[in-house]
Amino acid sequence: MTAKADHLHRLLFSPVFLGLCFFILILGNLGVPPLLDVDEGAFSEATREMLASGNFAATYLDGVPRYDKPILIYWFQALSVKAFGVNEWAFRMPSALFGFLWLSALFCFAREFKGQHRAFIATFTLMSCLLFGMVARAAFADALLNLCLSLTLFDIYRYSQSPSRKLIYRVYLWMALGMLTKGPVAVAIPFIVSVVYFLSQKQSRLMFQAFINPVGWLLFLVMLLPWLWIVYQDQGIGFFKGFLIDHNLSRFTQTKEGHGGTLYYYLLMFPLIILPFSSTLFKRVDSYKQLVSNPLSRFLSIWLVSVIAIFSLSDTQLPHYVMNAATPFALLFALTAKQYRSHWRLLPSFLVMVFLCLLPFLAQTIPFKAPFYVEEMLENMPKAFDFRYYLLGALVLAGMLVIAIKQLPLWSKLVYTGILQAIFIYYGLLIALAQLQQAPVKEAAKLAKDANANVVRYKITMPSFSVYRDAITEKRLPQKGEWVFTRAGQGKQLQAAISPLALEPIYAQGGIRLFKVRGQAHE
Repeated sequence: MTAKADHLHRLLFSPVFLGLCFFILILGNLGVPPLLDVDEGAFSEATREMLASGNFAATYLDGVPRYDKPILIYWFQALSVKAFGVNEWAFRMPSALFGFLWLSALFCFAREFKGQHRAFIATFTLMSCLLFGMVARAAFADALLNLCLSLTLFDIYRYSQSPSRKLIYRVYLWMALGMLTKGPVAVAIPFIVSVVYFLSQKQSRLMFQAFINPVGWLLFLVMLLPWLWIVYQDQGIGFFKGFLIDHNLSRFTQTKEGHGGTLYYYLLMFPLIILPFSSTLFKRVDSYKQLVSNPLSRFLSIWLVSVIAIFSLSDTQLPHYVMNAATPFALLFALTAKQYRSHWRLLPSFLVMVFLCLLPFLAQTIPFKAPFYVEEMLENMPKAFDFRYYLLGALVLAGMLVIAIKQLPLWSKLVYTGILQAIFIYYGLLIALAQLQQAPVKEAAKLAKDANANVVRYKITMPSFSVYRDAITEKRLPQKGEWVFTRAGQGKQLQAAISPLALEPIYAQGGIRLFKVRGQAHE
């Protein structure tokens, strides 16, 4: 190994370099892209309405009860917005903080059981996975959920190795916070992992002692019941029906919001989620047998497989649902990092980078059928994917090639490839996509806000419009004098619905339309 290569290798064991990478990958550019719809827009608008109304018991979206998620992330976002104002950075800052705590919990757990060197490897691995930053940089609940799940499962393993009441109580605390973040999944995953692991270790008595601990359950209920009571006072039984039945049970039995999938969906998606490390999933069968031969790697393997299996059974599927499986994967990779030798394992990430660099060209040249508003939105691709996008892509690809030829251990090359990949995603691709889809929404909202117009929406769900307009946007037919926020291609249908009133175009850009409702044409 040359002196320069040795320096690059030693950097991966530097706390300063680890902190610098977190700052660049997660905090850098955090407030630059507009809020992405639907998720970021929905969480942010619900938080904005919470602050505007002073109602911190329950959430509402455009004036309608929002049953999707429990309350905890909204409280943290409200604190951030109260401190830093209504802006993208403030809405996303809590997720960045929870991303930092998630990495810190991983580092401490790995150091405790496998030493400091493997702790650095595991932490760099998770941070440079493709989807980690998309979760830790986004204004929704998943970074906090993953923190709670990781803390829960880390303490379950600690309990299996050194039982204590303190650890049991902490597990119940983390599960309660997870329930307040995203509901029953915060209990379901730890329960399934615990049952499989403790039975495999012949520790069923230890498991039942934890399951029936009355103080633990009391702590769990003390954390949970006060909010359940105040949300019941505000929204009645509607919240429990909407959240538990529609947004939890129904997600496993029917496709919600068009997010369908198959039993093998996550078998295909998980390798993408953990790029550039996905090639390390493929190894000999005897390697897997050896992997589960000791308690820690067995626990991590059960954790990883359980998360993927649970969500594979759901009829509603999105990539970030299995992001928590990346936590045990990062630890497993750290345990086996020095075993990998073949430098062809760098190829998948390089090919994906080439594809992303060519994406704007492919989208404009390959014919495909799309709704009219999408076609109009894609007309702005040259503006969103400008020279800077291609320059950054070329520099990142060049950096990957330089890393590939360095005399470094393969795991170091994978980590550096992941860091370069993340820089391109967060400073290039996401900004361009947000510019393409969200910039017209933000411009239209500013126009409506400056005009102090009363706006309703018609056949469109992009709640960031309400955030930027700083007002609720009701979903209904407009009346005379009101403005309408809708998509391109909806004008004729809207005109027929409000006839004999007439529509006056106010804004038309990137698939977004604003109309003002006038009287009859002859008036």
